[in-house]
Amino acid sequence: MTPDEARQVLVSARETAQYHQWQNVYDLLFPVHQEGILTGTEQGDAAFLLGEACRGIGAGDAAVYYYEEASSSGSSESRSQANERLAEITLQDAAVVAEDEGVVQNEADLVIRAGDEALANHDFATALGHYQAAYEGVVDGAPKFKAALGIARANAYLGNLDEAAQYADYVADSGGGDLGGQGKTLLEWIRDQQAATAGTADGTSPDEFKEAWEAAQGMFFSGAYDQALPIFLSAKESEQLGGVDRGRMAFNAAMCQRFLGDDAAAKELFEFAASHGPPATAAKAQNNIAMIAREEAAHELVAELAPD
Repeated sequence: MTPDEARQVLVSARETAQYHQWQNVYDLLFPVHQEGILTGTEQGDAAFLLGEACRGIGAGDAAVYYYEEASSSGSSESRSQANERLAEITLQDAAVVAEDEGVVQNEADLVIRAGDEALANHDFATALGHYQAAYEGVVDGAPKFKAALGIARANAYLGNLDEAAQYADYVADSGGGDLGGQGKTLLEWIRDQQAATAGTADGTSPDEFKEAWEAAQGMFFSGAYDQALPIFLSAKESEQLGGVDRGRMAFNAAMCQRFLGDDAAAKELFEFAASHGPPATAAKAQNNIAMIAREEAAHELVAELAPD
């Protein structure tokens, strides 16, 4: 593999990382990094992406190794992000230590911050664990309600909407002040998701379209791709909707599939969006088709590095 070909792999890995396809990122970059084909900051940038990939697939020690390399050898952006990730890992580790013997009042804020961080990274199961540990500990006052609100959010994004509603309702009723307001807003959001999920289970009619689309968009931008997908697909398949609307919904469903790691299904949906959607949607769909093609080509280049 030439350095130029290695750069093509790095570009494709960056694009793939946008969709959190961490195993693919690892498979693309590990052989290239191991062989040292890239040099200077490009090798450091590859190390940062490998750190992201290792963290995404649950290989925490390996992630730290690559982040530490990137923090000293990557581009300025990679160095900065690697140091942020190392700080995040330190926080997560401290939260786990606090949780081992039960969370007490002066540890609650740390554990909740770890939950918030995991939630922001769309690691909903880890976030839920932190929030539950804080809520079940010897914790009272605002931290208790913050933890309950976190439990509601994490459960909502995991698709446990009924349980999420119970905790959100509790905070809305008892949290008071700003926390109570957040609980009420979250409860309304959860009710909208429940209504959209139920309403589109048997197909999407024109009068259901706007509400369903807004709910699915909310799920998507929260990282709940598996919940948004069936709503987008229901609209894409609805013969009662106009062609361009079905094209838009196909594009949104394809984006969900990319984040869920099913590029074959995503490509088919992007192709539908490219032929049925309005010009802006069609252009974005073609761009994603090209990204998938670049990833496939990058995997072929990497395959050449495999030993005979």
